[in-house]
Amino acid sequence: MQPRKLHLRFFLPACIIASLFAMPSCQDRSRGASTKDPADDGTAATNLTRLQSQNASVRKQAADKLGELKAPAAVDSLIKALADRDKIVRYSAAEALGNIADSRAIEPLGKALYDNESLVRLEATKALAKFKDKKTLDFLIYATKGYDYQVKYAAAKGLFDIPDPKSVGPLIALLGDDIDADVIVASAEALGEIGSAQAVEPLRKLVENKNGSVRQAAGKAIAKIEKSSSR
Repeated sequence: MQPRKLHLRFFLPACIIASLFAMPSCQDRSRGASTKDPADDGTAATNLTRLQSQNASVRKQAADKLGELKAPAAVDSLIKALADRDKIVRYSAAEALGNIADSRAIEPLGKALYDNESLVRLEATKALAKFKDKKTLDFLIYATKGYDYQVKYAAAKGLFDIPDPKSVGPLIALLGDDIDADVIVASAEALGEIGSAQAVEPLRKLVENKNGSVRQAAGKAIAKIEKSSSR
């Protein structure tokens, strides 16, 4: 009987196996795991520093974290980041400013509606909507007039929260949007919230729309307007 062959690979220490495959040693991994990266401490002060990094991904992460922290001390730096050379940083800066909702950011976010990147324009619109402040009215009305349906949808949702007769005309114009039903629904809801009789006839045209959500939104908006006008 031949002696059994030992499969020595099962008895080799893991670090030796790792070295055979040019993998990091156990010692290296252990040392790396025990060293905490100071950039990950999660404080506003640290992330304000990271916002100045040469690495766009680091700047984006910093803006995201500052938005999570809702740090008022970060507003000025995030406003500057709206002009960052990288679109992902501008996007995150807009989102962060919306989360913080400091009135200093309203004007800069309004300017971001002219950004070359649609995602930045969208996030700026969503950020302005979060303020629920009449100071954002003109900017949100402007956002209804673009060609990007997501921006128009976000603008209509924002106008719902700050009902004002000034937005009736632009919202009625959105009822004729033939690209996305969500835009029409959001506009109808906003018009119902404003309660202007001027919107009734345009809304009536949607009661027979082929889209069920549009029909429902139009019907509810008409009922809401008629109820408010009968008081």
